[in-house]
Amino acid sequence: MMNVKFSETELNFKTGFFTNGSTMSPDFANTQSVDNFLNSSRIGYVTLLADRWVGENSVYSQEVNIEGATRFSLVDLQPSVEQLLIFHQKDLAFTTENNDGVITVFVVGDKPVNDYTIQVTLVEVSV
Repeated sequence: MMNVKFSETELNFKTGFFTNGSTMSPDFANTQSVDNFLNSSRIGYVTLLADRWVGENSVYSQEVNIEGATRFSLVDLQPSVEQLLIFHQKDLAFTTENNDGVITVFVVGDKPVNDYTIQVTLVEVSV
């Protein structure tokens, strides 16, 4: 798994808001803390290494470890304009999946042969 460091200041939560680093505690300090959590977003970068793609038949994946990601995190890849042009020329399409806090990046098309560092936005959502 790859580690992602965020450039934005981490959110400050009251003690007890999370247990074990990623599991929601049933007793929230107050509604405002929950609202701040759900309406928060952070920006970082993820590096997808060419030699870490697994899969076959035009669908490849790799797990990434995003610091602070929870099972409630919506992870959005935001490639630059230059990257979009490259991906279009190579017929590559990327997406993410959050399976209970395990973030996986998928690519459809040919298996990437280059490393890519892509901006990531992490937003906490309610279920």
